[in-house]
Amino acid sequence: MWFSNTKAVLINKSWSSVHRITCFKLQKRSMG
Repeated sequence: MWFSNTKAVLINKSWSSVHRITCFKLQKRSMG
């Protein structure tokens, strides 16, 4: 139970960072 919970948190963190990078790239493209 604890291990699967930790795994979910790690997946969540990696996804949020990917989402942030994608948003940043899209913003840059629309700006210049």
